[in-house]
Amino acid sequence: MRTRKKFSQNKGLYQIRFRIDRKTEGLWYAFWLMSDNVSKIGNGAVDGGEIDIFEVVPNDKNRDPGQRNYLNSAVHWDGYGSDHQSKASQKIIDSSFYGNDWHIVTFEWTDDYYKAYLDDETEPYWNTEGKAQEYGGIVNVENYIKLTAEFGDWGGDVTKSSESLPAAMYVDWVKVYKQE
Repeated sequence: MRTRKKFSQNKGLYQIRFRIDRKTEGLWYAFWLMSDNVSKIGNGAVDGGEIDIFEVVPNDKNRDPGQRNYLNSAVHWDGYGSDHQSKASQKIIDSSFYGNDWHIVTFEWTDDYYKAYLDDETEPYWNTEGKAQEYGGIVNVENYIKLTAEFGDWGGDVTKSSESLPAAMYVDWVKVYKQE
């Protein structure tokens, strides 16, 4: 699902209430923001980027076994070709994240930072405060919302998960507030 040409915003507070019914290797879900000029090169993320509020990665085979299941948050800028740059941060989750429990992610996007919070945690699981330049600067253009389910090697081998398919992410609501 995406809001391209229907809704976009520059900065603000974004929230989503969701649950993922089961951990399925090779399948990951994401809540992200995208600008139409993400491929513009030369000014970092300031003039356009991809902001991954979260990607639920169930089994990253390139990490140690205890670190393979996580929420990934990132910014990508300067396109997706040879000039592509990105910076990411991860929050380890365990199998209790999946099932019937609903989760709320709150994402703050200001002139100075990105911060993301999971459920009732008071400390952000992703915080770029004081580190914005590491993330290409703060995106300063409108982005539209994307909710996706994807598969590929990053999350493991989906063909090994035939017993856990079909799988789903349920979204109760998405709320967006404008920064004043």
